Amino acid sequence: MPRFTYRSGDTTYTLDLDPQPDGGWLARLDGQSVSVQTQPQPDGGWRLLVDGVATTVYAAAHGDQRSVWHDGAHYTLETVRAGGRSRGRSTAARSGRLTAQMPGQVRMVLVAAGDSVTRGQTLVILEAMKMELRVAAPADGVVRQVHVQVGAVVERDALLVEIE
Repeated sequence: MPRFTYRSGDTTYTLDLDPQPDGGWLARLDGQSVSVQTQPQPDGGWRLLVDGVATTVYAAAHGDQRSVWHDGAHYTLETVRAGGRSRGRSTAARSGRLTAQMPGQVRMVLVAAGDSVTRGQTLVILEAMKMELRVAAPADGVVRQVHVQVGAVVERDALLVEIE
């Protein structure tokens, strides 16, 4: 049975997935169990039936971080390995290069070159598929360069901001 452990802020979550004969999954998240059916969507999202209730989610992996968009909200999860430790700083935190995780339009740029930023601070807000995507600083630092402006349309992996 696959097991995934993620951290969001100071909270750690453990997800166990048990494959079912009907092609779905029995998902156990911190002791609660739900039945889940999955169906990929043409726009890159996933239609989920969770205990018979339909919802759509979008997810992207970048290094040891997972970004999940659901019902207009964005969640960032950090992968945790055995022993409870995170796998270290994300690629973005190490390189200082923040990129778009999906195609979208730049709605707001909240920083400029030379600005000091703190981990978790929103730097850029993108809109993609009617969702607001907040691009946050992975670590404390100083903005070296902003590569986008309001109204720009960016592709996945487009460089948005560099932090040093």
